[in-house]
Amino acid sequence: MSTRSEGRWFISHPWLAALAAGATVLLVVSAIVNLQFVEQLRQTRVGAERDLAYLVELARDALRKNDYEALRLSLEAWGERHPDVTRLDTVAATGFEMVVYRRGAPALRPVVISRRFEYAYRGSATVTMEVDLAPVYQARILLWLRMAAAAVAVGLLFAYVLLLHRRASEESKALREKHRELQEANDRLKEESEQRRLAEEENLRLVSFPQENPNPVLSCDINGRVVYHNPAARRLWQELGFDSAEQMLPRDHFQRVYTQRRRGRSEYAVGDRLFLADYYRLADADLVYIYLFEITQRVAAERELAAEKERAQITLESIGDGVLTAGPEGRVEYINSSAELLTGWDRDGAVGQPLDKVLNLIEEESGTAIKGFYEECTLDNRVLVFTEGVTLIRADNARFAVNATAAPIRNAEGVVLGVVVVIRDVSHERELQSKLLHQASHDALTGLANRNQFETKLRQALRSAHAADKVHAVLYLDLDQFKVVNDTCGHVAGDELLRQLGGLFQGIVRSSDTLARLGGDEFGVLLEECGLERASQIAEQFRNTVREFRFVWSDRTFELGASIGVVAVTESSRDQTAILSAADSACYAAKDSGRNRVHVFQEDDKELARRHGEMQWVSRLAHALGQGRFVLFGQRIEPVRQGEGLLPRVEVLLRMVDEDDSLIPPGAFIPAAERYNLMGTLDRWVIQNLFVSLAEYFAASGQLSVESFAVNLSGASLSDPNLLLYIRDQFQAHSIPPALITFEITETAAIGNLTQALELIRELKAMGCRFALDDFGSGLSSFGYLKNLPVDYLKIDGSFVRDLGKDPWDRAMVEAIHGVGRVMGLATIAEFVEDEEILNVLREIGIDYAQGFGIARPEPLADLLHAGRSQPALKAAR
Repeated sequence: MSTRSEGRWFISHPWLAALAAGATVLLVVSAIVNLQFVEQLRQTRVGAERDLAYLVELARDALRKNDYEALRLSLEAWGERHPDVTRLDTVAATGFEMVVYRRGAPALRPVVISRRFEYAYRGSATVTMEVDLAPVYQARILLWLRMAAAAVAVGLLFAYVLLLHRRASEESKALREKHRELQEANDRLKEESEQRRLAEEENLRLVSFPQENPNPVLSCDINGRVVYHNPAARRLWQELGFDSAEQMLPRDHFQRVYTQRRRGRSEYAVGDRLFLADYYRLADADLVYIYLFEITQRVAAERELAAEKERAQITLESIGDGVLTAGPEGRVEYINSSAELLTGWDRDGAVGQPLDKVLNLIEEESGTAIKGFYEECTLDNRVLVFTEGVTLIRADNARFAVNATAAPIRNAEGVVLGVVVVIRDVSHERELQSKLLHQASHDALTGLANRNQFETKLRQALRSAHAADKVHAVLYLDLDQFKVVNDTCGHVAGDELLRQLGGLFQGIVRSSDTLARLGGDEFGVLLEECGLERASQIAEQFRNTVREFRFVWSDRTFELGASIGVVAVTESSRDQTAILSAADSACYAAKDSGRNRVHVFQEDDKELARRHGEMQWVSRLAHALGQGRFVLFGQRIEPVRQGEGLLPRVEVLLRMVDEDDSLIPPGAFIPAAERYNLMGTLDRWVIQNLFVSLAEYFAASGQLSVESFAVNLSGASLSDPNLLLYIRDQFQAHSIPPALITFEITETAAIGNLTQALELIRELKAMGCRFALDDFGSGLSSFGYLKNLPVDYLKIDGSFVRDLGKDPWDRAMVEAIHGVGRVMGLATIAEFVEDEEILNVLREIGIDYAQGFGIARPEPLADLLHAGRSQPALKAAR
């Protein structure tokens, strides 16, 4: 049935049509209601998962504090605010129900979700939530009924419209028939009128054409006598200085046309002007019609174009880049001398050949031929650029690294006529780039991979372990007695020792493994797809190789050992930092066990290794304090928004210098110092030495481009009743302005020593010092305690900043902290700012300061102060 016949059927059966329309609308309504219902169920599920995540955090915090009553009250209060929740359970892993909340009325359509969490090192629990979906189902039924009523109404309205349409169509049918008859009569009259008009115009055109033509038109008899000329011809012979038209015509041309043929054309010159004469003799006439066209400018343009073409060809032959052009069929039409040298084709042999054949390009990495770029360039009408990893194979099979550009050739109307290809030999540049890449990823001394390359390979291995459940292993190797060689024979001997060992180590690993020098006398090995047992055997090979090696320098011979840590890389491994830290710990465990041995890292011996290491750190810290082997570092804290008059700040950091002059970060010795009550001593050392450095700087310069220096105070210092007196004495002894010092305290330390912290903060702020609350947001009580602590800055915990650009939850937390800080008049500082993306998000939120490796890395405080002298400086308040 055609569309027109279907329309007639609908008009003639309006009620059946209305029923069909109503049914169609009803089906569409049902589909829409079901889709909306499914979406509501999904949104309810997502909301329930989000609420459950919140309840899990609430339960974890309460269970860590053993506050079951607070958890019960919180769950009941939360359940009463959410009437769709009928049950909340918190059950320990042992099956013990710690807290239960149930609504009085049972759920008609319940859905249950749960989540397990760890709330202590010895226990876990599960939070279960039951949500009633009955309101969602009731809403679907109500919506369906409303939509069904609407469908019935639509059907009735459709039937009424069809009735009206049928009546109108019957009346218009008669009118159309009468209109058709009148239209046919009118068309006949129009056709006759148009024929008469065209005939009249043709007659007028034939009569007026010569007279109105802007070019000269003449007619001559056989004797060359002009019998007719138009006004343009008269103007021309007068302009040329002739007395008649015959004087400006070449006689022999039109005579040949008259006697030999009916048409002819010739070019001739009159002075410095050129003309084209077009002759035409009518079949039954004794006259020759002559049409004259001046071609002086056209000929000059053609000559200029020919000269321009010659100059272009000379230019193309002179440049060093190869140039080829191909016509509409993709065959070479032109090739310059440079392209001949690069491709190995001469001009005669290349012209007419397919462009892909002359220009044999391949992808360097895969060896795949690059075909079809002519079609892609012409059909898509766009420029193609090949700059990375492209090789040209010459006719004699020689290979060159090249850059190539293919562009369509268009005429004035934009029609593509072909393609021009420019190729350049970049073999030298590519070789230089390859050398630079090798230098960036390899150690200059040994030729092995460097630390950056090793960490890159480790990240790749970690991703494969997470995605494909593969197992890898990392060896962390530290040479024993290497310092003896350096101290005895000098660094030149030490460098040669490292080079020789690097060569020996390369004979142990596979091509798929990564051997790297991590720095100093430390080496790293990544064994891909290697189990822990096999990795331990390979580690023993490394140890035996070092033990059997004899290094000879001048008249001395040295024996060495190697302490090696082994750690597995599996799907449960957290990140590369944790892996390297574990490998380093295992290496130090091997050293602590007597050196020259292999230690395999196991999760269950971590606590023992930590305690053992911390006990050793106590004596190392005491020796370092006695020998003055600590040094101050500083990390700049920059204003996020420039141009607002804010100056950078500096956080003062502590580093320890080991016996071999290497720097030890605070993460290695601070845990031991905290456990064995040495933090107070370290804090005082930092304060005293910072004040001494600043006093020396002021004596030498007196200028400073830093707003303040931030000093960290531990919980032990906050509880020290004599610290306030000590700080006052230091200010007085060194004449340091208190406004230049900001003390940083962590949220945990402040809450744990709230009374002492409040007293210390008030006294030091009265002197002019400022305070920053560090790691803010890491605890659930942050906002509650904030109003009781009179601080000046909030340092947002780095865990919320690290993934700020990707995690909307982290962004919401940062915005909330910043909003609270703004209300309380506090400046906000974001930690762990690693890249420009995070900095841009912080700028959008309105954060005041940023700190992290993306802003500035820690550097010796002395270097930082010295660099400040060369910057625009402000007078420091004295």
